[in-house]
This record gives sequence, structure tokens and C-alpha cells, in this order.
Amino acid sequence: MRSSTPTASRTPGLDTYDGNLALGYSEDGRDYTVAAQMVDDLGLDRIALLSNNPDMAAQLDRLGVTVAERCRLRCTPTRSTLATWPRRPQRRTHAGLPCDDVLDTEA
Repeated sequence: MRSSTPTASRTPGLDTYDGNLALGYSEDGRDYTVAAQMVDDLGLDRIALLSNNPDMAAQLDRLGVTVAERCRLRCTPTRSTLATWPRRPQRRTHAGLPCDDVLDTEA
């Protein structure tokens, strides 16, 4: 069973992907089966997906949900998250993350 403790607290200095690998997990073990079941329960056969993650679209497609459109999200990083952002599109196949100005707060 996987711990509910956030990866960052168990692998200080590593981002989520490296932390998961260091703990013996896959980079990103998310599964969208339940999401596909909810879409089916709503009687929908196609959706517009709000995500920068093409793996989410691919998983939903394999699960029978047609992703008619994938809408990229804009984001506003904080100073503490900004350092990891440039690696995300390179590490995974995420679409580039368009960003607004950096927030000075850590809210």
C-alpha cells in the first residue's frame, strides 16, 4: 500500500517525479478509470478536457472516453514552485505551461 505522506516530505530535495522514482514508484501513477466511469455515468461519450497532461487524454481515450478537445491551462507559479516548472514539459509530455507573473505569496 502506498503511503499517504506527500512525496516531497519523504524525499527532500527531489521533485515529485524523482521522488516517486526514488521510492520505487512510477513517475506518475495516476489512473483515470474512476473519471471515465463518472463520464459514462453522466451519459457523455465525448468531453473537452481541461489539462496540460496528454497522458490523461490518452488514458481516458483507452477507457472509452473521446477527448474531443484538450484545453491548455494557464498557471501562476509561486516562487517556491517556479524552479521545477521548466522541467515539467521536458520530463513528461505535458504541453508547455503558459504562466502569468510569479506570485510573491505562498498562499
